[in-house]
Formats: sequence, C-alpha cells, structure tokens
Amino acid sequence: MKVRELTIQSVMELFQFRAMMESYALSYAFESKTKRILAGKLDMIVNEMEQSRHDPLEFIKFDIKYHTTIIENLSNSLLLKIWKDNCDENDESCNIFYG
Repeated sequence: MKVRELTIQSVMELFQFRAMMESYALSYAFESKTKRILAGKLDMIVNEMEQSRHDPLEFIKFDIKYHTTIIENLSNSLLLKIWKDNCDENDESCNIFYG
C-alpha cells in the first residue's frame, strides 16, 4: 500500500475532493428515480452508525460506507474507482471497509 504523508494541504485537498464528489452524487440522486432506495440505504447505515457510536472503528466503518453508498448510487464505475482509490490512498480507515 502506498502511504502518503498527511499535510494540512493534502487534508484540505481530500476534503475538497470528497465535497465535490458527494455534491455531484447527491444532486444526481435527487433527480433520479432511485432516490427513495438511496434514502432507505442511507437510513439503515445511519442506524448502524448510531448503534456503533461508542466504538470508534465501527463508527468510521459505517461513516465510510455511508459516503461510499452515495457515490455508488451514480452507477459510474470510473467515479467509484476514483473514489475508492483516493480513499484507500489517503485514509487508512478506508481499509476497514474495502479491505
């Protein structure tokens, strides 16, 4: 696994990337016919997050699952690969979910 030094700049870039991807994915979701399905999936994940709030690793796992589910809803394999590659490279906790 490639490990990159985290700097304030790299963390800011990661948050900008995630915000851009999720904004696009959510705008698509609100226009799609599957918005109720996505809402149901996200609701289930939020419930899992609430149940795991006292276990930081479990909570992070469900947080990553929540954000990834939004991107998966696009059904765009290229964007999903970029999302997962970026997550794997920059966020060790992503390995809990993908790994």
